[in-house]
Amino acid sequence: MPLDKLIFSHGLKGAMATSKADILIVDDTLHNLHLLREMLKDQGYRTRGVRDGASALRAARANPPDLILLDIRMPGLTGYQVCEELKADARTREIPVIFISAADEVLDKIQAFKVGGVDYVTKPFQAEEVLARVENQLALHRLQQDLRAANAVLVEQKAQIEAQAQRLMELDAVKSRFFANISHEFRAPLTLMLGRLEDVLAGRHGALDADAAGELGNVRHDTHRFNHLINQILDLSRLEAGVMPLKVRQADLAVLLDNLRLAFASLAERKQITFTLAAPPEPVLLYFDPDALVKVFTNLLSNAFKFTPVGGHVSILLTHEARPDGGGFVRVAVQDSGPGISDEALPHVFERYYQAHDDDTRSQVGTGIGLALSRELVHFHHGHVEVESTVGSGSTFTVTLPLGRVHFRVDQLVEPEGGVDGSATAPQEAQYDLLRAARQVASSDEQAYVAATQAWDEAPTAEAEDRTTVLIVDDSPEIRAYVRRHLSSDYRVVEAANGVEGLARARQTLPDLIVSDVKMPEMDGYAFCRALKQDPELDFIPIILLTVKDSQESRLEGLQEGVDDYMTKPFEIAELQARVRNLIASRQQLRDRFAREAAASPPEDERVWSAEERFLQHVREVIGAHLADSTFGVEQLATALAMERSTLYRRLRALVDQSVVDYIRSVRLEHAAHLLSGRAGSISEIAYGVGFKSLSHFSASFSKQYGATPSVYMRAPRPSETTKL
Repeated sequence: MPLDKLIFSHGLKGAMATSKADILIVDDTLHNLHLLREMLKDQGYRTRGVRDGASALRAARANPPDLILLDIRMPGLTGYQVCEELKADARTREIPVIFISAADEVLDKIQAFKVGGVDYVTKPFQAEEVLARVENQLALHRLQQDLRAANAVLVEQKAQIEAQAQRLMELDAVKSRFFANISHEFRAPLTLMLGRLEDVLAGRHGALDADAAGELGNVRHDTHRFNHLINQILDLSRLEAGVMPLKVRQADLAVLLDNLRLAFASLAERKQITFTLAAPPEPVLLYFDPDALVKVFTNLLSNAFKFTPVGGHVSILLTHEARPDGGGFVRVAVQDSGPGISDEALPHVFERYYQAHDDDTRSQVGTGIGLALSRELVHFHHGHVEVESTVGSGSTFTVTLPLGRVHFRVDQLVEPEGGVDGSATAPQEAQYDLLRAARQVASSDEQAYVAATQAWDEAPTAEAEDRTTVLIVDDSPEIRAYVRRHLSSDYRVVEAANGVEGLARARQTLPDLIVSDVKMPEMDGYAFCRALKQDPELDFIPIILLTVKDSQESRLEGLQEGVDDYMTKPFEIAELQARVRNLIASRQQLRDRFAREAAASPPEDERVWSAEERFLQHVREVIGAHLADSTFGVEQLATALAMERSTLYRRLRALVDQSVVDYIRSVRLEHAAHLLSGRAGSISEIAYGVGFKSLSHFSASFSKQYGATPSVYMRAPRPSETTKL
């Protein structure tokens, strides 16, 4: 029960019970005893009376009262002695005692309070005074009981919270050990993979063609990134376990930061980001572990470049403030012009494995490891790292480190050759190996950016427009590129990096099928599917969801949003190709049925046909007989009519002023209009049924001929007479 409710509850009980309180009266004078009992009974109290101290102790211990009125001078035990005995006994310690005595000396009153009395009434007494003091002490006693009960609840809750915290710490430690152990197991096969990849790329197993070398280069890039992630997990685990020793030496921090600037220069140029370093002209000598600070600032710079848009800026500002006693601090601020971090996410950015998924202002998410590792490494240097951010204005991460060496243990200090005097330059020779990891991270980020900006879309040629189109929606440019490479030989492939962009691309290209990831920024896969199914222009497009979640609940959620198929990552590309092929084929299987229905033209009025009209009717019949065949074109029509292509072209041009290709398309669209007006199927089924291979091409052609999209045309009220074909 909450504390305020507990106190209120006990207070009500106390108020109701005050009039029924049990009071023990101890007085050797019979007259006083009867007087007090009658006076209290009249007020509704229950009373008991005894005339000596020994009897008072027995009565109080046998049945503890709510309050005791105690005389001082009695035969046997005095009131002082009785009170001392009561306060020494756990059963009676909390009972309030009011002394009633003829002794009016100050010393008597002092002694009464010393032995544990709560109040003192002098004889002869006024009844109103005694009743008021009794009521006040009972109310105070009830309040004290309430507070003790509330305190007991708080103690219990504190114990529970401490137990839960301890359990969480144990679970966290188990999780950390698990990640560390499994990450350690990854390192051996990763090392072998990287070594073998380098051998193959170096040509030790024969020459590679350009495509194979490019694919293996991508594999090497992904493997390096995976290895970097594993190293961060292991570093974080070692820091938490306290087994990651620092190797501290004195060096020029400005030189290290300048080398990092060079490592990220290519990425900055690629993204057209202004990248600057502002540092004092004199050396900024600091005791630090170069390997640790390279990791810290590499993480901060990698994040800054990841979230800064093209044309933005990233800056490093190095300042220091030295004191005469050798103390002071160095401050490094890494500032970007990215989207910023929301107020909700800001307090959590340094927590392990935290990802700001719900922050719609950030188009990418990380692993939740880099910033946690950076904070721990800075703390090991007895410094601190802070972040300031405003949504829409960017973020600034500031690392503050103390000057001097007194805060490091002796075993953490590593003096370079030549002693302290040469230490300003000696460590710089070793920094190049340390910066290799930073260059790999920057190179990995640059490759990811290149892949992300190379959105694939074929040139809008007439041939490409009528190819079956597949839209790939995934926030990973590597996944998009991988799927694209394996689908582009059979389909026209377009891409989008998230649900919002995917929705726009779907409306723009009207794809025949969509392959979408689930976990994406701005709009996830489920919301994307929901938006598609709520749009009458797009609700017929089949969707395949790709996700790392393999639970029944995740599948059910996807199916409830109208997903047609569901695959888990990692997936076999051959299986994805088969599912794409099957879903598209299932839409095309209705071609024959719709073609047969479409070919059955309404009866014509009997009349005399001219030769030209009979020719056109024959042409339409031949086209109608092959309506579902998307490959049926000029060559096939000329063969079916037993005519030369040039002759067919001239006759159609003379009769309808259209090319053969345009006339075939026009007939297909007339049949489509007839089927749409009769609502004979979905738009995709009708499009495939009249021989179109691409929904986008069908929609564009239909809109051009009829001035309305297929969905609008289907919903429009039609006149009673059917379209004459």
